[in-house]
Formats: sequence, structure tokens, C-alpha cells
Amino acid sequence: MVAAAKLNGDKARLENGKVFGDAVSGALDAPASAADAEGDEKAAVDAPHRHLVVLLTSDRGLCGAVNTFCVKLTKKVIEDLQGEGHTVQLFLIGEKGRAQLRRLYSDLFVNSIDEGYANPMNFLQASAMTERVLAEKFDKCTLVHNEYKSVIAYDQVQKTFVNLAKEEEAVEGDAKPAVADGGDALPPHLQEYEFEPEMKSEVMKNLMEFNLAGSMYGGFLENLASEQSARMTAMDNATNNANDMIEKLSLKYNRARQARITTELIEIISGANAV
Repeated sequence: MVAAAKLNGDKARLENGKVFGDAVSGALDAPASAADAEGDEKAAVDAPHRHLVVLLTSDRGLCGAVNTFCVKLTKKVIEDLQGEGHTVQLFLIGEKGRAQLRRLYSDLFVNSIDEGYANPMNFLQASAMTERVLAEKFDKCTLVHNEYKSVIAYDQVQKTFVNLAKEEEAVEGDAKPAVADGGDALPPHLQEYEFEPEMKSEVMKNLMEFNLAGSMYGGFLENLASEQSARMTAMDNATNNANDMIEKLSLKYNRARQARITTELIEIISGANAV
């Protein structure tokens, strides 16, 4: 009942806060097309780069496999990136993820944050954690977290972000005037837009930071709702298992008690008959 009450609050915050990440992501993501699909199929593997994997997990247990599934996806992401020759680093938010990855990937840890869910999550907290993520040196960042579906279902998702600040540095270091405004750092579907008063590169850097903060905020809310739904299911299963155990033990006790009473009656009757 406690988990169900907390789940209602987390679901309400999820519905109200999810728009932070969805709105900006929808503007920055290029529309899918057949030409893009063909280009993706023909594209070669990315050149080796520094890739930061940010994993969102909980600080407490007793919530089923909600953290284990995220850790499994993170391991797969790490193996795929390392197989492509990229340098991988781990930024962990939540004690449970760190505990499960410490043995295999402790050398990849660059930072870890615990007790991030001490208070109801808000955008200010997510922004503060995002600043810690942006302080790390990386070319691309992959965010891994749970996605709430229903009370009994949740999926694991990963979102990749390009560090446009690095793109801007590359543009500033390039002597070609054609890219002096940072136009080549823009996604193709946004290169025709004009931005005032900032340069395009500055705008895209700000949008990238806000997009990452909004996505992390949405990921925290998704994680909290998934955690509470899993905890409610786990507590319900634990209650049912305890009730079943009590019934079995009560039946066993009553049988033993009845057998003892029957034995004593037989002894009394046998003694009376002997007298």
C-alpha cells in the first residue's frame, strides 16, 4: 500500500515532467527518411572516440530486477563500444548500479553519485547532476535508464548525445571561414535556420546541454516510476509468499498438535482399560 501511494505520486510527476526532454529532443532529432536509412546502412563504423555511458539506477533494493536489467543493457553497450575501438567511461548515478559493475568495470569509473533521490526529483536536481556529467571529457554520451510502461511492465532504453561543445572546438580550430559560424556542427535539418543574437554553434551547444538535462530529468522520473512499480510488485509477491508460508506452517503445526493429542488420548484410554 505504501509503494502504491508513492507510485501514484511518481506517475503524476512523470506525466508533468516528461515534456522537458521530449520537446527539445523532438526539435533536435532529424526526421527519419528512406535516404537516411540507406545512408546509415552504408555508413562506416564511427572513428574511435571517447564515449561516456551514464547509468541511472536506484539507491535501494527490494525492487525486483529493475536495476539488474539496466546493468545488463549497460554491459552490452560497453562491449559493443569497446568492440568498435572506442574509449569508454562510466558515470554512475545510484548505488545499485555501482555495486553490480564494480567488479568488472571499476577501471572505467569516472564519477558516481549516490542519494540523488533523497527528495522528490525536480529539474534543478537533474540540472546539477547534468553539470557534473558535462564536466567530463567525452565526444558522445549514452544515457541508460528504465522506461515506465505500466504497473507491471517497464523497458530499458538508451539515448545517445553528441557533445556539440567538442564540435565547436573543432570548428574554432579550423582555419576555414566556411564553418566559422559553426554551421557544420548543426544537424542537417537545422542548418537553414538563423539564430540571434548567438552564433549557431553557441545555440546548438546550449540546446544540447538543455536536451541532456531534460532527458536526464525524464530518465530520473521514468526510473522512479519503474522502481516503485517493481517495488510494489515485489512487496505484493513477498506478502503472498509469507501468507503461503504461514498457512503451510499452521497446517503442519495443527497436524503435529492433533497427533500429540491423539497419542495422549490413546495412552489414557489404554491405561484405563488396563486398570
